Parts: sequence; C-alpha cells; structure tokens
Amino acid sequence: MRLALLALVCACAGAALYANWTQARAAVSELPLWVLPTAVLAGMLGLVAQMMAWRSLLAGLGSPLPRAAAARVMFVGQLGKYLPGSVWAFVAQVELARDWRVPRSRGRRRPCWRSPSRWP
Repeated sequence: MRLALLALVCACAGAALYANWTQARAAVSELPLWVLPTAVLAGMLGLVAQMMAWRSLLAGLGSPLPRAAAARVMFVGQLGKYLPGSVWAFVAQVELARDWRVPRSRGRRRPCWRSPSRWP
C-alpha cells in the first residue's frame, strides 16, 4: 500500500513537472546560480524546524518519538502534498505515526503558528 502511494506521488509530481517544464526551465534559467541552492537549503531548514516542533509537541502530550522516527514520519508524510487534494499529507502523517504507537488523536496535532496580522 505504501509503495503504491509513493508511486502515485512520483507519478503526480512527474506529470506536473512535465506539464509545466517550459515555464519551470525558463524561470530557473533566469535565477542567479546561488538562489536555487539557497532556497532549497532554507526550505529544508524550515521543514526540520517544523519536525522538531511537532516532535516536541508529541513528547509533551505523552508520545515521545526518537528523532529519526519523527523525521521519517514527517518527511514521508509530506510527500502527500503532491497528491490532488489537501488532506493527504495530514492523513499520511497520522497513519505513519501510528506505526510508533502514537494515537491518532495525538498524531493529528500540529504546532500552529499564526502571523501577527491574523491575531484578533
């Protein structure tokens, strides 16, 4: 089942890239050489920070996870973002966390950050 989901994610991502290849190539070729690696690094650091916050939240709720397990659950679950529909990354993360005995009620918790412009 998980292998089929991974194949589906790769197929959807590949189809999206193929459909937009001309635009993507033109956009990337206009960037200075340092921009793309810097953006990728910044994105990766943001995901690591998100994973550590989620891991701390789970530990505070009584379901501590080893760092490697939390990374696997978070990063594999994030592949669901590339499937049509907005719920798949969330569902994948909750289900992967169950492998580590994290109850669904805890696995669905996410740290919430709100920008000051949205504060009441």
